[in-house]
Amino acid sequence: MELRNSSDQNIPHVAARSGEDNLVKYFLKKVEFQMLINQKDNRGNTPLLAKTYDHPKVVHLFILDTRINLKVLNDRGMTALGISESTLETSASYHGVSLCYIYFYHIIDDDDFGYHNQGTSLFYLVC
Repeated sequence: MELRNSSDQNIPHVAARSGEDNLVKYFLKKVEFQMLINQKDNRGNTPLLAKTYDHPKVVHLFILDTRINLKVLNDRGMTALGISESTLETSASYHGVSLCYIYFYHIIDDDDFGYHNQGTSLFYLVC
């Protein structure tokens, strides 16, 4: 039996959104939760896309896991990178500062093995 909240989010969504990195790590390790880690909620967000940008440890856990699809789009047509960039830009303009960020994004696209996420990091600083 799978539990979902009113936004159609499963338990990995809620753990990720809340920044519970130990729970996220647990869900990623357990085979029983494998089918939930790329599952979408009612807005098309996977657990990675579920407001994890405030929780860098959670993002780090997801992007290092080769089963996570970094190219998935939510209902607004945004990837995790797009959401994080948008959030950084909105936050910077609200606070009257500009952000410089460097994104190292390397995906080996392999039809036999799926996506392999390596060396993915988001660094930003106030300029």
